[in-house]
Amino acid sequence: MRRTLITLALVWTVVFLLVACGSDDKTGNEDGDTIEYEPDGDNLDSDGDLEMEAEVDGDKDDAIDGDLDPELESEVDGDDEPEPDGDEELELEEELEAEAELEAEAEEESTPQNPTGTFKFLTYNIQGEASDLQSSGKPLTNTPILAPLLNYYDVVVLQEDIYYHYMIENHCTHTYQSEPDVEDPTSATVLDKGDGLNMLSKLEFSNENDFLRVDWDDCSGIDPTHIWDDSDCNRSKGFTVTTVTLSGSFTLKIINLHLDYGSDAEDITARSAQLNQLISYVRTNLNVALIIAGDFEYDSANTDDVDKMAFFKEELFLKDACVELNCSEDISSKVLYRSSPDMALTAQLYQTPAEFVNQSGEDLSDRKPVHVTFEWERLLY
Repeated sequence: MRRTLITLALVWTVVFLLVACGSDDKTGNEDGDTIEYEPDGDNLDSDGDLEMEAEVDGDKDDAIDGDLDPELESEVDGDDEPEPDGDEELELEEELEAEAELEAEAEEESTPQNPTGTFKFLTYNIQGEASDLQSSGKPLTNTPILAPLLNYYDVVVLQEDIYYHYMIENHCTHTYQSEPDVEDPTSATVLDKGDGLNMLSKLEFSNENDFLRVDWDDCSGIDPTHIWDDSDCNRSKGFTVTTVTLSGSFTLKIINLHLDYGSDAEDITARSAQLNQLISYVRTNLNVALIIAGDFEYDSANTDDVDKMAFFKEELFLKDACVELNCSEDISSKVLYRSSPDMALTAQLYQTPAEFVNQSGEDLSDRKPVHVTFEWERLLY
């Protein structure tokens, strides 16, 4: 009996030891899973006994306990992105600067800019209302001399351009040119020589849609025996209205005129009536910026002309380029202008060009040309 009890005790001891050894071969993780360690050559000691790698380091204990090492925690949280080195920082700064520049450019492009520009304007009575035999000048000789000089200017308005207009066409290179109202004045009747008002321009305009001729309602003097003299009713004087394109759909109105000539009471009355006609036309049709230029047949010594010119400028809110730029001349040919709410028009330069002379230094016409350089600016609202 005693031997049996001893035997049972030994058996239970062996079982207990076997169970204990089995529990040492496995280690539980936080989720309850088991990690099995298999023996390899490094797990055997010098006696060939198996060494179990059952110890868990501090990091793993911490992981099980929920307390992560700071470095391990940063890896788990994804917050351990490497700090950029010097080259990467420089590249990042350049990218940010480039993006800022692009944003600034985009903002600048989205901000409306006021279109601006300049053009050289010339008005010139070329004294070509008659042939050399009839004229007090020499238009047949002088026209081919003066015509090439006109190419320097962007916009040219001409008066008395009648008999030798074909020479103007042959020598002038302006893209846009008005068509004379009388194709062949040499074969026309005495009362139909044409108004002599033409325009040359590097700024776009259309003869069909942008160029209009208007005759004066009043004139003074008719003498069939002196058609080249001061008998203004012998030809259909008046004014023209041209719409030139400055930029895109932005346009400017230009009026070219030639008033009645002479110092008699009838001539002064006719000029006054013609200016009144133009005032009425502009008020009715042209509430815009414009230039009015040409031969006003103006005499600064005639008080009637001086008073009427002052009234004309005041009624239409016109500036005189000569007065604005303090020129010393007060001649028959004038350049008047005004701005509008959507365009600022400014005279920058006024002069009577000296090159319109022949080899002897004599003027090519009995009227001096007038050059004004204009600056325009479209005003945005």
